Amino acid sequence: MNYEKIITILLSQTETMFSLAEKGDWDTLAERETERQCYIQQLTRFNPTEKTPELVNQLQQLIDINTQIEQLGRKAMRQCFDERNDVKRKRSALMAYSQ
Repeated sequence: MNYEKIITILLSQTETMFSLAEKGDWDTLAERETERQCYIQQLTRFNPTEKTPELVNQLQQLIDINTQIEQLGRKAMRQCFDERNDVKRKRSALMAYSQ
């Protein structure tokens, strides 16, 4: 498989992963990340002789989409922590009232 094909596959997978992140489907996203890592490993074996504007653009797209996925992940993690803390506060209040 050539470099261009791998980049195309990676872009497609990364866009799919972004859609999954937007939906909050973190389990499927994690599965896709495992698949994507195989292509990333293949990509690292190539050393393109020419850094064309198209190649630079595609790599920047990968980075940008990945950054958005990470931001959504951090937001979801904060929401989970907030929910956990809310449950703890409610549990503490219930315990205080039940004594």
